[in-house]
Amino acid sequence: MDPLSITASIITLLQLTHNISILCLDLHSTTKTAKQDILGATEEVKTLRSVLESLAVLTSNSSAFANLEKLAGEDGALTRCKTELEGLSDELAALKKDGIASKIQWVLKEKGILGRLDNISKLKAQLRLYIIEWLGDSSPASNLNNAQKTRSGTSGDWFLNRTDFTSWMDFTKVSPPIWLHGIPGCGKTVLCSSVVEKLNKSCQSNSDATILYFFFDFADEKKLRFGKFLRSLLSQLQTQNQKIIHPLRTLYEDYASGYQQLTDRTLLDILRDILECNSSTYIVIDAVDECDDREEILKAIEDIVGWKLDNLRLFAASREEQDIQEVFERLGSKQCRIEGDGVRNDLQDYVHQALLKDRRLRKWPDSIQTEILQALVMKGGEMFRWAVCQLEELRKCMTPKQLREALQRLPLTLEDTYSRILENIDPIFAEDARRMLTWLCFAKRPLTLDEMVDVLAVSLSGLEYDVDQKVQDPEDLLSICGSLVSK
Repeated sequence: MDPLSITASIITLLQLTHNISILCLDLHSTTKTAKQDILGATEEVKTLRSVLESLAVLTSNSSAFANLEKLAGEDGALTRCKTELEGLSDELAALKKDGIASKIQWVLKEKGILGRLDNISKLKAQLRLYIIEWLGDSSPASNLNNAQKTRSGTSGDWFLNRTDFTSWMDFTKVSPPIWLHGIPGCGKTVLCSSVVEKLNKSCQSNSDATILYFFFDFADEKKLRFGKFLRSLLSQLQTQNQKIIHPLRTLYEDYASGYQQLTDRTLLDILRDILECNSSTYIVIDAVDECDDREEILKAIEDIVGWKLDNLRLFAASREEQDIQEVFERLGSKQCRIEGDGVRNDLQDYVHQALLKDRRLRKWPDSIQTEILQALVMKGGEMFRWAVCQLEELRKCMTPKQLREALQRLPLTLEDTYSRILENIDPIFAEDARRMLTWLCFAKRPLTLDEMVDVLAVSLSGLEYDVDQKVQDPEDLLSICGSLVSK
């Protein structure tokens, strides 16, 4: 199928959405029943039209053509969309012809119409995903999910209940951006995930609010660059905003052809245009210090705050580094350091939950569990990552004597902890550990366990795949490097 044929298919769909919109308007004006359902159908078709118009522009992009061809194939989303729209059009036309003055007539047709609308909604979501892929999205959802797994029920409440944070959430009040900072391993990412979760819950009653977030992550090359951050925010807007976003459509029209370069500055300008017409938006950025383009992200933060949009709130977290601190001080930000009784209580709760749930740790009697809890909370201070590493090492202890000796020689810092983990790697697995860590450091994306199994099965001397070197249980790899590696 050539680009002209795909364009013609999309134009056909646009004509169908136009005809259905007219039918819905006529039905809405001539009936007293089912008005809300008819309005819902009108809105569903309207948002589908917005997506189709954006796809129509992408047909001129040679790099986008292959995937568009699949969408227009026999079982593609565009083809199925045509079937559903034609069916919906026939259903509505029959209602218009027969009249739906009585509720009985609507009930007879309702199931089929609502079923069509549900299918159209699902197909529209698939088409939106294609547009998101064109933007080059680096989804932060995996970072959010991983961080939330380490949270307990009340983790972060000491911060979320602070007056300066609740005021920041409230758009009826004037509030500066918030900069959350702390030492490495103190739980900044987990706290950012708590902020996102809190915003999601509070915004359930306000469908107009948009929550955008991004977690810079040194473990994933896609999540280190400033441009990926901007594309992710735009992708999230594309997903959440159910109305036509004119600036984003302009982006497609100007750059989908491939003749113009999509620069970071262009993306930032488009972001501003969209946010200016959005009702209310929260932006949460974690690990600003891990962005490879440090100057660009800090300049962008200054620009975003400098827009002075009353409908925008910015929250950022990072380590305590001078250049970052200087920027947030210039912006008049509310600075919040992770320290004090609140974070220590969170650490205590985390260790307590681990002792209750971990299969190997919960075997110890209450008296020994108390020793573990007291030692880790007292020496851990505000370092969640430190506590995670110590718990992993304590899982290896088989006798009370071994465990107490391990508690007596706990490393003082996170750096000392990492050094000890490396020193404790079994010499038999030292070469495997070195190769694993090397691949993880230089891989363009996080590797799966199965991929790492295959990596270790390649003989470096002959660059051949040696079946005899293949690890039979991929989970065994996690024990080689201790808490330095996780899945």
